[in-house]
Amino acid sequence: MSSAIWVVGSLNVDLTLSVPSLPRAGETVVGGQLQSRPGGKGANQAVACARQGAVTHLVAQVGRDFDTSWADRFAELGVQPHLRVSPTQPTGVALVMVEESGENLIGVFPGANAELSVSELPVHPGDLLLLQGEVAVEVNVAAAQAVKANGGKVVLNAAPAFLVPAEMPIDLLVVNELEFAVVGRDAAPWVVVTQGAAGATLLGPQGESQRQPGFPVRAADTVGAGDTFVGALAASWLTGQTLADAVRWACAAAAIAVTRPGIHEAIPTARQVADFLARQVGEGP
Repeated sequence: MSSAIWVVGSLNVDLTLSVPSLPRAGETVVGGQLQSRPGGKGANQAVACARQGAVTHLVAQVGRDFDTSWADRFAELGVQPHLRVSPTQPTGVALVMVEESGENLIGVFPGANAELSVSELPVHPGDLLLLQGEVAVEVNVAAAQAVKANGGKVVLNAAPAFLVPAEMPIDLLVVNELEFAVVGRDAAPWVVVTQGAAGATLLGPQGESQRQPGFPVRAADTVGAGDTFVGALAASWLTGQTLADAVRWACAAAAIAVTRPGIHEAIPTARQVADFLARQVGEGP
């Protein structure tokens, strides 16, 4: 049986507005195209894992207002959805503005995500659990403990940032520089600190530090780039690649994603990442 990735996390409706420039405080800007599409860190990272060829399960909670056709869309992308329905809360919503440079602003209403609970996960030794900060901390703790008890690995993308409880077992922490300042170095033996277009740094349990520069590309849309990175990293690590190689793979996947509009449709396949890296030999990072 192939090892699988279990993503326990958020699933939102993303309302994305394209604007010429992001508004300053007190400023109103008139946008162009408005899109409604599935998102949320859990959902995005699950799609990224599946696009790399990993057997991927998504455990999430939605409201009664959820468009059930989206579950079919996840299945088409290779994700096996396990969706619970909240009787009281609507599906979470993310309000996203993207300017012409590709930079973005995002605000999130958690909705049903805040009520997600996990009683049990049918994981096997060798499986990997991928978590984020968009569900309750106690849910993350319970899921991590269950997976470690069954011989699996735990990867936490602590975004939004939170203080990780001591009783939460983590093998790999993935954070950006702002989140790293909140979470700290001691939450996991291995830490990846992402730095946007500049790349990422891998920190090891013996004080090792390995820098992976970013790949220079022309960005069209940076929404979902971080989730692409995390999902590609987890999937690559699951295949047996070293963490250093997995970080390079993830940087390449994110670089490809930002050159394309959209979120799920922008995430590259494993073949596309491999071809991209093959072209970098002698040319770049």
